[in-house]
Amino acid sequence: MDLLIGATTLDKVLIFQNELNLTVIPAGSKTLNPPDVLGSERMKMLVSHLVETFDYVVMDSPPVGPVIDPVLVAQLADKTIFVVQWASTPRELVEASLRQISTHRRVAGVVLNSVITDHAKKYGGEYYYGKSYEKYYSE
Repeated sequence: MDLLIGATTLDKVLIFQNELNLTVIPAGSKTLNPPDVLGSERMKMLVSHLVETFDYVVMDSPPVGPVIDPVLVAQLADKTIFVVQWASTPRELVEASLRQISTHRRVAGVVLNSVITDHAKKYGGEYYYGKSYEKYYSE
């Protein structure tokens, strides 16, 4: 936010995580009207610059539904990955949110987080949670 409202410069907000080979721009200060800032020409120019500078640009946003911010961010993205909390987010809310986001850009996929594998085995059995996939999970 500080960068987008002109309170700082890009070189002052970029944080490089050497051990992860990752550069992060933190959210910054709160603002009274995030939709205006996220939908601004300055935001579009920032994303365009980042796309030219970095191999990948990943933007995080609040949940779809309560605020318009994720819809604005999705409009700037090539693809959207939708994150759903397993056994918590109602199916109807997921469907409505996907419709809202997918009108702007293609949804690249859905990620289920907080999955309790012992309870989820009935949905995929060994195919999803067996030996062939255990390298992706840590207990």
